Amino acid sequence: MLKAKDSFKDGDVDRKAGEIWVIRGPRNFIPTINIEILEKRAALPLGDNEGVYVRSKKTGEVRLEKGKQTFLLQPDEVFWEKELGSDLETLIAYNQSGTNFIPVTIKNGKRVYEYIMPKNYKRVKTQAVRFKAPHNSAIQIYDYKLKSKRVVFGPDMIVLEPFEDLTVLRLSGGMPKEEDQIRNVALLLGPDFMTDLIEVETADHAKLNLRLSYNWEFRLDKNNKEDCEKLFCIRDFVGDACKAIASRIRGVVSTVNFEQFHKHSSEIITVKGGIFSKKDENGDIKPFHFKSNNLFITTLDIQSIDPVDEETRRSLQKSVNLSFEIQTKSQEAQAKHQAARLEQESVGLLERLKIQDEIVSMQATKKLLQLQAESESIKTTGVAIAQAKAKAEAAQIEGEMEVSQAELQVKADKIKHDSEIGLLKNRYEQEVDIKRQTSELRITHEKKLAAIETEKFEKTIKSLGQDTIKAIAKAGPELQAKLLKGLGLKGFVLMDGKNPINLFNAANGFLGSSSN
Repeated sequence: MLKAKDSFKDGDVDRKAGEIWVIRGPRNFIPTINIEILEKRAALPLGDNEGVYVRSKKTGEVRLEKGKQTFLLQPDEVFWEKELGSDLETLIAYNQSGTNFIPVTIKNGKRVYEYIMPKNYKRVKTQAVRFKAPHNSAIQIYDYKLKSKRVVFGPDMIVLEPFEDLTVLRLSGGMPKEEDQIRNVALLLGPDFMTDLIEVETADHAKLNLRLSYNWEFRLDKNNKEDCEKLFCIRDFVGDACKAIASRIRGVVSTVNFEQFHKHSSEIITVKGGIFSKKDENGDIKPFHFKSNNLFITTLDIQSIDPVDEETRRSLQKSVNLSFEIQTKSQEAQAKHQAARLEQESVGLLERLKIQDEIVSMQATKKLLQLQAESESIKTTGVAIAQAKAKAEAAQIEGEMEVSQAELQVKADKIKHDSEIGLLKNRYEQEVDIKRQTSELRITHEKKLAAIETEKFEKTIKSLGQDTIKAIAKAGPELQAKLLKGLGLKGFVLMDGKNPINLFNAANGFLGSSSN
């Protein structure tokens, strides 16, 4: 970073006196007598969650440079130091070492709040302030420039802008609860527990110290801006909750006497005190709800009840010891009575068992005799039944055999008759076939003879001719007979209308003489 002492010409550039400019490396540079070296600046490598605060000399504006690979100041820019309050400075130092709150130390029996920085810790004020938001926590960030606030839920890495600050919570601590005992930035959403010691007074003026433990948690919609802002509307939610519950408990305890409270302390504190009196639709007890910051007290545990007055404590101890003694004697007498009763019951039970054993023995003997009688009866009956069954089965087998033989005989007769009928049928069929074949042969023979005679006659007639036949017809009977005889014809009658024939004597002529 250079500054011109006098006006001069730097190459092609005219430099005026008082002008400031920057030359960037890497390069060799030899300053002249007109140039003053103000400072040397190096580029800073920045990660995603790293940054530096930069202020412009011209405008005075301060900004955060974050998440670049390298960053180099301009000639009119300088680094800006961010100052933090002592609480926030200590909390950020503790956060780097893994602790999220500043506890109170005890010196000479007194609780003292001290800012004790961790060893080897030193913050570079020009670097961006970082804070690791723990798991299940809420952190409020306020921007003094924009006059706005936002809530970040852990786990997350918070990098503050130049005019942003973290809201520091000052919570009550110790027992009984005292204000400003724990300073913290991260508001844990729970579930968690806290313990308190409160002093109450009964209706009969017995002062008691109650050691109570509360389970609590915040229930909210993280996407609802109104619910997020409610978380930090009360700086000390521990002290506020403990005071509210303690006032209710003191009010309800003051209406009952010591004896009643000693017997029914849990019911009086939780139900009559209005802490867990309401039930939801399923019959479960509803938690106690602080609507201002959505804090829910889910359970209440009474750890101890101690009288404040020493005399009352001794009386209570004496009463408790007497109660223990009475209870012990009562338990001893009850035990003796129980032992005597158990002994009598044992004797009676033994006698009863003896009687039951005898009854069982007699019943077993009776059952044995019954079984023996039944066995003999079954044996005798079984022999008779077996004999009867054997005879019946023998008769049945004999009858079945006779029936089977008769059926077989019937089958044999049937087979014999069927075979005889078959033989007769075959014989008759063969005779019919023989007669049919004989008749067919005879018919064929006669047909052939008739055909031969017919053929012979046709040939004879053909050989005679028509003229010969006419001559024969015209010749006398004797000549016709000779001619016919010469032709070898028998049984022919030649007649016409002129020559009638006597049929009564014709038969003799057809049959011929006895010598023929």
